[in-house]
Amino acid sequence: MKIFLNGKYQDIICDVFGRILRRTASRTNVVVFRAMDLIAGLLKDEPQFKGIAYWAVGTGGQLENPPPKDTLRRILHLNNEIYRKPLISDENIAYDAASRTITVQVTFGPHEAVKALNEYGLYGGNATALPDSGYLINYAVHEVPDRREGELLKRELKLTLTSDDMLDSALDLVAALLSNAADLSGIQYLAVGTGDPKWDQGVPTF
Repeated sequence: MKIFLNGKYQDIICDVFGRILRRTASRTNVVVFRAMDLIAGLLKDEPQFKGIAYWAVGTGGQLENPPPKDTLRRILHLNNEIYRKPLISDENIAYDAASRTITVQVTFGPHEAVKALNEYGLYGGNATALPDSGYLINYAVHEVPDRREGELLKRELKLTLTSDDMLDSALDLVAALLSNAADLSGIQYLAVGTGDPKWDQGVPTF
């Protein structure tokens, strides 16, 4: 089975009252291979594993002559992480089953992550508040946000799940696990049955 994750993000600069001052266009990021390890661990019910848990930012992004995308997919950590913020399910993370899209939103206050940020990534798995801990899910290098003293930086990321050969329910399960849905587990049972006689004439389309 194959599953594909595609991510796009946007920066929004606000004043302390939440009024929008400036915003960037939507940009793409790189979903790294480690994300697949995280999904496998969630389906396996790996102890102490979480889905999307932290939004990390750093100052070590390489804007000029960036490495090939295939190289970026293999990275495990930010180049120079300086700050990470915990993400709370239902507050920072939402899932729309109709579009198969996970939306992650975070706000960095006037005194949070105020350095010249030019890289970010989401972490899950066994991630903690410690830098570089956990499983990196995605990564982006970007220009330093046009954020001035006293302003808030809001970020919104949309992760879209697609597959050529997975049931919709399987994609929903993966998305729910990544979103840290309450009272949900990975693979629990193997069910068997006798099938439908009509299947002898042709495999049904799901």
